[in-house]
Amino acid sequence: MRIFKSGACTAIMLSISALAHAQAASAPQASVQQLASAQVPQAEAPVTRAQVRRELVHAERDGQIRTLDRTLYAHH
Repeated sequence: MRIFKSGACTAIMLSISALAHAQAASAPQASVQQLASAQVPQAEAPVTRAQVRRELVHAERDGQIRTLDRTLYAHH
């Protein structure tokens, strides 16, 4: 009876170990992009449409939009 308990205990421990290993192996690895985006500070409060519109007008006036169009979107 003692050998049976010892064998059953060993079998349970091996099963738990195998399950833990399988879960660790199948867990997705974090990509560089995910890690980088996790470090980006979040805005404290949501912005209104009027605030977004003001930022857009400001970006158009100071040339940010034109620069982006020439550099980032030139291949389109």
